[in-house]
Amino acid sequence: MARKRALSTSTPAPATTASPNKKAANGSTPKSNAKSTRASTRVKAESPDASASMKSSPIVNAAANGHVKKEEPDVDDTAETAAPKTPARASTRRTRSNKKVKLEENDESAEEEDDEKPIPKTPKSLTATTPSKSTLAKKLKQLEQYLQTPFPDFPYPTPEQCQQVQDSLAAVHGLPTRPDKLIDKEGGAAGCGAVPDVLDALVRTILSQNTTSANSTRAKNAMDQKYGRANYAAVYRAPTEDLAETIACGGLANVKAKVIKKVLQQLVDKQKEADPLLKEENIEHISLDYLHGMGDLDAMKELVSFDGVGPKTASCVLLFCLGRNSFAVDTHVFRITKALGWTPGKANRETAFQHLDVRIPDENKYPLHTLLVKHGRSCRSCSANGNITDPEVDSKNCPIKKYLKEARSLASTRSKGKKEEEEEEDLAGLLPKDIKDEEASADEK
Repeated sequence: MARKRALSTSTPAPATTASPNKKAANGSTPKSNAKSTRASTRVKAESPDASASMKSSPIVNAAANGHVKKEEPDVDDTAETAAPKTPARASTRRTRSNKKVKLEENDESAEEEDDEKPIPKTPKSLTATTPSKSTLAKKLKQLEQYLQTPFPDFPYPTPEQCQQVQDSLAAVHGLPTRPDKLIDKEGGAAGCGAVPDVLDALVRTILSQNTTSANSTRAKNAMDQKYGRANYAAVYRAPTEDLAETIACGGLANVKAKVIKKVLQQLVDKQKEADPLLKEENIEHISLDYLHGMGDLDAMKELVSFDGVGPKTASCVLLFCLGRNSFAVDTHVFRITKALGWTPGKANRETAFQHLDVRIPDENKYPLHTLLVKHGRSCRSCSANGNITDPEVDSKNCPIKKYLKEARSLASTRSKGKKEEEEEEDLAGLLPKDIKDEEASADEK
C-alpha cells in the first residue's frame, strides 16, 4: 500500500518510459527498467527537493569542476543522479600548495609547511645533512668574486658620498661605534650576532630573518628558557617539532627550526669526523668559535657551507660577531642604497652586496650599515611602504632627502642620455651608406 501511495503521488514517467506492468514483446517484464523507475520515483517521493539540493551541493559543484579529491565523501547511493566521477589525474593537481619562503636572498628556498600539518619528528639516528651540491656550488661560485665588484664600470658610491650620508644619518640617529668587547647580556635584544659565541651569533641571525627585532628576541628568549642559555647540545637533541613550537613567536618557525637543526647536525658530523670514537651521548658542546682563527674569505666560505646560510647571514656574523669589515646588505640597506643610486638598477641583493662591500671604505662599513638599518626602520619616507618599527623620526626633514633627490635627478639624466644615444643609433641604422660616410668625414674634419 505504501508503495502504491508513493507511486500515485510521484510525477508520471515520460511517455517513452515503459510501464512496470507492461509486457515486453516476448511476454516478460523488463525488470531492470522497472527497478530504475521505482528507485527514481522513490527518491522523488521521499525528498521532493533532492535534485535541487544536489545541484547546490558544494561537493557536487566541485566534482563538476574537477576539483574534488579522491577522499571526498561519497554521495548517497540512493541518488542515481550523482555527478560524474572526476578523473584521478585532476584530483589533487590544483590542491597542492607550493608556498615557499626565502629566508634571505641567495639562501636556498625552504618550503614553509601549512600550520595545520605536523612537523616531522627528527629521527633518532639522523643521517648527515649537507647542502645540495648545486646549492653549495652556486654559493662558492659567488664567493670566487669576493672583494670584486660585478659592476666595475659603475663608479658609485664614492668614499665622499659614503661619508656624507653617514654624517647626515649620525646627526639624527647618533654615531654607532663597534664595541671593544662583546658581552652577552641576558634579556637583551637578540640582534644580528653581536655576541661572543659564534654559533649563538649565527642562530640569532637566522632567527632575525623576515621578522622584527622584537619577535626574534622573543624567539631567542624562549629557546634559552626551554633548553638553557645558548645550550645548543640540548637544542640538537630536541625534536624539530619541539624547537619549531618553541620559536613560533618569531615567525617562519618551521623553516628556521629546520635550518638550525641542519647547522647543528653538520657541526656534530664534523666532530665525529675528527673523533671517530665520539658517541652521540657524549656530545656536550657544539661550537663555531674556530672561525675566530680564519681569515675573512675562509670564514665566509665556512659559513655559507651550512645548509640554509647565505652571504647575507654570513656577512652579519662577520661584521657583528667576528669584528670584520664586511658590509652586510639586508632589506633596508638594499632599498636605501638603491634609492641613493649606489647600485645599478639591475643589481639584486647578492650583486649589491658584492659591489657595496668593495666600494664602501672599511671604516664606514660598520657605522653606515647600522645607520641605514636604523633609518629604514624609523623614517616613513625611507621605510618599506611607510611602515616603521622603531621610534619615528621627522620624515619631512629626512637627513638624506637631498641625496635621494640628487640620485633621482642623475638617474633621469642618465636615462635621457641613454635614450638619445639609442635614437641616434636607430637613426644611423636607417641612413644610406654614402650619407654615413659623409657624416663620418665631417666629424673627422
